[in-house]
Amino acid sequence: MNLRLYKPGQGYWMRVITAAFFGTLILAAAAWLWNESKAIALPTKGYVIPVEGVPEGVSLSTGETLTLLAENFETTGPARITIGTSTIASAETTSTGANITSTKVTLEAGREAFDASRFIITPASGSPYEVRLYGNMQPIPIFDPQYLQVGLAATTILIGAALLLYFVSANPRTGEFLIATDGEMKKVNWSTRKEVIGSTWVVVTTCFLLAGILFVVDFGLASFFDLIGIIDK
Repeated sequence: MNLRLYKPGQGYWMRVITAAFFGTLILAAAAWLWNESKAIALPTKGYVIPVEGVPEGVSLSTGETLTLLAENFETTGPARITIGTSTIASAETTSTGANITSTKVTLEAGREAFDASRFIITPASGSPYEVRLYGNMQPIPIFDPQYLQVGLAATTILIGAALLLYFVSANPRTGEFLIATDGEMKKVNWSTRKEVIGSTWVVVTTCFLLAGILFVVDFGLASFFDLIGIIDK
């Protein structure tokens, strides 16, 4: 792709105006993608799970098995069913229990991690115990969502800038069109400041005169129709 300026010095203002207009559109598209990409649900690498009901004296350790349980709304079977498994990556003790950071959850078919309301923790040594969800689970995306926002916006700006540079400055067809347009614009007989001010006053005065005439006609017709009894007050 040849990016050398086609016929430099010609069609300057048309090239500048065109670049400014389409540059604004490119920035608007980048801003739109930045905002819309917030709604994209990225794959998760785990969850932050606030729980309560940790037995007194028990401390959570990395590597312990975490089993996700959901309420069974069927009329038969156990009160809770297993919907997935994971492993504890880290845990932080809180006043109500603990905040567990899990690794990626392996779910049963048709299940979601947010269905879980209770969890069974199986330590490396000792008996499994059950804890309850306290609050809302927070997914941990595989990378910071801002990376996606920056990537989409930056890609849009770079591609748009490259295309704009090529078509405005280097492409012969668009270059000839802009040069010809710039030449035609120079042939336009632009009004002087005095002519513009005079024309503006003519337009303003005409609008007020028309408004006044329409008001008088409307008031006169309304009065006439009221006089002959067509309009009932």
